[in-house]
Amino acid sequence: MMTGYRQTLYATISFQELEQWMDQEVPMKIIDLRDASSYAASHFTGAINLPYEEMDDWLTDLPWGETLVFYCSRGSTSMMVCNRLSTAGYMVVNVAGGYTFYKGRYTERMND
Repeated sequence: MMTGYRQTLYATISFQELEQWMDQEVPMKIIDLRDASSYAASHFTGAINLPYEEMDDWLTDLPWGETLVFYCSRGSTSMMVCNRLSTAGYMVVNVAGGYTFYKGRYTERMND
């Protein structure tokens, strides 16, 4: 066994891969872990806002058996959440890099 090696129990995808999944209408729930004001300013089309700071409140409401795609501002918070949830048995995917760096076509604002 290798020391210092930790197996990842979830996938990490790029913005481009997420866009492909959205184009192909892959069944998934996209979850924005940022605070409510950041979500309102702009978020992935169809994403729901479950702020990381409120995780203990929404954790037991997550659906089993669905692919849950998480993103945050820079990528580290969604990695922590995916690690926690994957070890609990959820099917989770992390979006690499965070929404701060996304410049693609799947954005919406609360006022749109």
